[in-house]
Amino acid sequence: MSNATFIKISVLSLSIIIGACVQNEEPRKWTSDAPAATAVGETENCVTISRIKRSDIHDERTIDFKLSGGKIYRNIMPQACPSLNKHDAISYDIRGNRLCSPEFIYVLENDAGVLRRGAACTLGQFVPIKYIDRELDVIGQ
Repeated sequence: MSNATFIKISVLSLSIIIGACVQNEEPRKWTSDAPAATAVGETENCVTISRIKRSDIHDERTIDFKLSGGKIYRNIMPQACPSLNKHDAISYDIRGNRLCSPEFIYVLENDAGVLRRGAACTLGQFVPIKYIDRELDVIGQ
């Protein structure tokens, strides 16, 4: 047997062995609870903190940041944030006057009336949006 044939057989055997060891798990399907929206501009890495009027948490990955002037930026975190739900509050460290991807937000947990930082979660990109149901654009502003 030639060296080239031996190498081809070895590579094929190794591919079969590796393939047998890898589990064929389907990725977990995720659907956001956020209101339907359309993107209305370019994705941004940061938002100016002093312009944030409120943040609406929709699920373990989606937060809408409502800014002064009526702009809304949706942030979908790359991974689920443990224990984050729509009734939670979040905090973040201020470095300058910008909140950027991939900085962390922290879930605030109520421990006998004392707020403590919980899970740290990485922010994704900020996408400017308009809600499909236009009435939602002005709620809470």
